[in-house]
Amino acid sequence: MSYDQSLLLDLLHRPPPDKDRLRADHRSHLVSQRTAADYFIDGLQIHCPANIYHPQIGSSSLFLLSHLKQCHFDSEPLVLEMGVGCGAVLLGLANFLGKGVYCGADISLRAVHAFLKNADRNGIVVEGVESDLFLQLRPQLFDVIIFNPPLYDKVTDDPVEKMLLCDPGGELLSRFLCQLPTWLSPGGAAYLVVSNITYPGIFDDLPGDHEYISAELLPSGFVRALLRISY
Repeated sequence: MSYDQSLLLDLLHRPPPDKDRLRADHRSHLVSQRTAADYFIDGLQIHCPANIYHPQIGSSSLFLLSHLKQCHFDSEPLVLEMGVGCGAVLLGLANFLGKGVYCGADISLRAVHAFLKNADRNGIVVEGVESDLFLQLRPQLFDVIIFNPPLYDKVTDDPVEKMLLCDPGGELLSRFLCQLPTWLSPGGAAYLVVSNITYPGIFDDLPGDHEYISAELLPSGFVRALLRISY
């Protein structure tokens, strides 16, 4: 699907108009992260422990997975998901694409363990690495890099909210974008979720060639989009 890039960028710069609905949705989303849950996604059994991002209905995980499945990838790609969490996105993509090499990285060792257990539960061969963004990864080039970062430009003292949902000032996403070019293979691309609750300065100086390839508008006026970046 083709998107009007300037119109979508304008929407991403506008905060959601229904702030009460946004706050209520955010509080509900945060509460759901605090308990373990099991999910059945594209035929896969996914267990998500408490305090790891949940791939529930309406989540950015399911938004990301559904739109990645509409993208074209070369056969047997080398794929990295940054912030892999319980693995729902990467395992769903691996199950859909078939042959390839699939690596999941997360700063949380608990998340890496959950991802590897879910991979084993579903018979999918993957690699898992505890890493602060790219820092602990062995040097290599990836054909596809996926990132569903914390979206909310908000300062918080709540450790779960801070880890899973908030990126004040876009600090994490800025570091990711700065490090990204040296990890993509020639012709490779990164796919990441951004929104109109993301730090707006992120959109003003995006690197490389970039294109918004899908988007979704929620009742509160919350907009999220899938951004593709290549060099």
